[in-house]
Amino acid sequence: MSFDAPFLRQSLLDAAVEGDLDAVVHTLDEGGASIANLIDSVDAATGLTALHHSCMRGFVEIVCYLVRHGAAVGICDHFRKTPLHHACHFGFTEVVYVLLDCVRVNVEKLYYMNEAKLTCLQTAAARGHVTIVRLLLLHGDVVGGVNTEGETALHLAAQYDQVDAAKLLVSCGANIQHATIATGDTPLHYACRAGAIQVAVFLVSLGQSVHDLNTDVVAQSALQLARQQGHSVLANAILEESKNVRETRSRRDTAIHNESLACFMSAKKAYLDSKASVKAMQVQVVRQRKLEEMEVRFRIAIRAYLKAIRNGEADEHASTALAAFPRLQ
Repeated sequence: MSFDAPFLRQSLLDAAVEGDLDAVVHTLDEGGASIANLIDSVDAATGLTALHHSCMRGFVEIVCYLVRHGAAVGICDHFRKTPLHHACHFGFTEVVYVLLDCVRVNVEKLYYMNEAKLTCLQTAAARGHVTIVRLLLLHGDVVGGVNTEGETALHLAAQYDQVDAAKLLVSCGANIQHATIATGDTPLHYACRAGAIQVAVFLVSLGQSVHDLNTDVVAQSALQLARQQGHSVLANAILEESKNVRETRSRRDTAIHNESLACFMSAKKAYLDSKASVKAMQVQVVRQRKLEEMEVRFRIAIRAYLKAIRNGEADEHASTALAAFPRLQ
């Protein structure tokens, strides 16, 4: 039977949709030598293959079977999405692991194949699939990769209030100030526009200003966007968090200032003590030199005195010689 027979192609796709592993195996067995072509049969309307359908529905056993028998893991549907994109979207962690473990998958290459430049990481982040986000990052997906709008995975996590995904992305180096192409929106702008209170508060806690303006035709801050969209609770929350950040920063700065001042005073005291010690040593050295000099002159004076006595000179003359001996001041 020819591999392109409509019956076999449709049977394989139907079996994948229904999660019927036995039917998948049976259909591919009927394909015989043509399995390499049959396994990647495409639904003409959607561009989906059996692997796409299995990944969308989390049928990990069928995914394993198809991958093991050579199914194209990088094939795109009509929306330029691969099976991995769909698995990430629907949150099937085991399926994602199987696909990533396949040496034929290159997540960086998948980024350039996707029409909207929507990375698998962005897909998983938008849905809050934290384990999948972590798997993708471990397998080389780019934390700062952007789509055609200039959005990063953090933008999408912010838009859909996926705070755990946002925290993971930030811990892996995501830039909280990255701005989109058209409007210059940061992830905080996205969160405030969408009413994503958890992510908004989290981003503000990292020091993001609620007053930074985007580059839209009418430039607006994140706080203005929140109020414009009627998210009053969010607006109050980020203002309160911003106040907390300022107070914490002020306390930290004060503590740093006090610590620096204490270190300075300690260093100053050590310097003055050292200077005094050096001065005392210098005084001692000068005194010692004077003593040595006096000792020499004393000996000279004594010799002159004794000589005067031996020579029978007057006691007054000898006393005059002794009086010439310098006294220590």
